[in-house]
This record gives sequence, structure tokens and C-alpha cells, in this order.
Amino acid sequence: MLRIVTEPADWTAVLGGLGRPSVMAGPVYARAAAALEAGGTAELAVWEAEGHRLAHPYVRRPVPLAPDESDLISVFDFGGFWFSTDDPAARAALLAGFEPAFAAHCRDAGIVSAFVRFHPFQAVDPAAFRRFTVWKFFDNVVVPLDRAMGAIRRDYAPSRRHKVRQGGRYAPVIDRSADYGPFLNVYHANLDRLNADPFYYFPLSFFDAVREHLDLFYLHDTDGRLCAAHTYLRDGDTVFAFLCHSDADTLEVRPNDVLFDHAIEHYAARGFRCLHLGGGSPTLTHYKGTFSPRRVPYFLGRAVFDDARYGDLTRRRAAIEGMDPDAIGFFPAYRCNERNAAAVHRGAKERAKIRDMGPESDED
Repeated sequence: MLRIVTEPADWTAVLGGLGRPSVMAGPVYARAAAALEAGGTAELAVWEAEGHRLAHPYVRRPVPLAPDESDLISVFDFGGFWFSTDDPAARAALLAGFEPAFAAHCRDAGIVSAFVRFHPFQAVDPAAFRRFTVWKFFDNVVVPLDRAMGAIRRDYAPSRRHKVRQGGRYAPVIDRSADYGPFLNVYHANLDRLNADPFYYFPLSFFDAVREHLDLFYLHDTDGRLCAAHTYLRDGDTVFAFLCHSDADTLEVRPNDVLFDHAIEHYAARGFRCLHLGGGSPTLTHYKGTFSPRRVPYFLGRAVFDDARYGDLTRRRAAIEGMDPDAIGFFPAYRCNERNAAAVHRGAKERAKIRDMGPESDED
């Protein structure tokens, strides 16, 4: 049976039967993430059959060209599907019942499409999906923390170890803090420099809503300049490098190198199993990979629930933008604009560039 849950108490009760789902699957985080989307609301689709349960959290948001219709997207940063069983056959059976029921619900509710960013520590079997198309996008960088710090650092690229030592010679001061004001200044300044999508300008209210799961570190130089500000999300025995930024005018003190190294040591000493550094642009993924050779696969998924409406909305977008959204590869195509089309193109160029780099290339 399919049901859609929105109330936090009911949501929490559903997740209670799923072992240890991610913080990002919970109602507090999902509601905070939904507030980042214009008109967004957090929902949890639940399917129960044969004594097992599947839960799929997402944000429902209005379609810009048709505000009475909507589409679905994972919370920032990851969503996916959580199960009450680890048995692959039982999971496949749950999906076989859930997908057609959920697709019918979406058509009836005016939901055109869905885009899923799978949590990187979920066991994802693309072949188990029938209604969603699921594929591996790329690998994310992870740092296993269940070792001595010396062994962890030996996995750094030699150039990265050198630059961590180089940064340490500047005697930086690292502090934990609960004041997100300076962080937002650094974060938003970098977004300005990168001409980032307006979506990423997260307000203070988001951090206030999820602060019980976050750690904030500042790195200052000996003159008191704020050089870097990193946030980390604690998620069970895993930590995510969540939003990590530095002042572009202070890079000579290697603030990101030193602060990532500090975070690795900090969480390893506290018994966490793994630090997820993630991916991003190919250049950024290459940089993160100099801290660890270990990778986990990162999957994306998409579904169209109303082909006719999807096609109509895409044609309308093409007429507005003067481009063919389908040819660009952005999903959903009816949300494609000049900014995200350029981002898709830039990512392809960077991936080609990284393929020509040796493992010790150091473009950070």
C-alpha cells in the first residue's frame, strides 16, 4: 500500500522501522532542504508489502512554466530509497510494487517528473528499477577513518602531504564555532565569484534548522584573517564534508588543505568510520582525490510520469531559451536555461581535461 507522509511524527515513525537511515532522510532535514526550493514541500512516499517497508523522501516543487503542476527532486545533498530489509530479492519486490503505484499517484497529483540523487552509501542496483532510470554518474571520494592517522596520511598524494605541511608552517588557528555569520560571508563571496546559481545561496535559517547535525570549523592565520570556513554533516558513523570554502585571497596558507587534514584527524579520533569528501566538478573531484584513493559510486535517477506534459513543457522552454534542452542533457529539460546549459558544457570540458592529467597533477 502506498501512502504519502508529511507530518514529522508520522515520518519519524516510518523511519524507525528502517534501521539507521540517513539524517538527510529525516523530517527535520527534509523540511529545511525543502525551504531552499521555491514553493518546496517535503514529502515521504512509503510502500509496505509482505512485512517489509520502502521509504522515499523528496522535495515537491512547482514547475516554473506551470505552477499548478510540480516535479520532485532529492533534498540537498542526497536522497534515494531506504528499505527495512537488506535482502536484494525483497528490495526488488518492494520496488516492483512501489514504482507503478507511485507513478499513478504522481500522474493523478499533477507531478510531471522526478530526479533522484542517491545517497552514496546506499546499495543501489540500477537493474532493480523499472519506472525510474538509474545510472552511475561518477565516483565520490571517501576517506576511511578506521586506521591510525599515519596510515590515513600515507594515502594522501605526495603533493598533498607536502602542502598540508606547508600550510602548517603558517601556524594557523582552527576553532569550532556555532556562529554561522562569518561562514556565510565566505560562502556567499565564493558563490559570487563563481557566478553560482541563486539556489546555492543558503540562508542562515537553513543552518539553524539542521545545526544539531553540523560541525563548523574556522581557520584563521596568525594575523587573525579568516582563511577558510568548513561545515561537516554528521550522519551516523559517517561524516560528510558539507560546504567547505576558503577566502580566495589567502590560498598561500593552504587553508583548505590544512582544514581538511584537521577534520580527518578530528573525526578519526572520535570513532567515525568514514569521511565523505564527495565529487563536484571534475577539477574539484581531482583535488579531493589527492586526500584518498578510495571511491564509492554515485548514482542518479530520473522518471517522467506524464510524457505528454513533459514534452509540452520542454517545447515551451525551448521556445523561451532558443535552444534544444533535450540535446543539452539537463533533466528535467523544461527547467533548462542558459546558466545550467553552460554548467553542463563546462563539466564535459573539465572531464576531458582531467582525463589528460597524471595522478600527481595539482590544479587546486
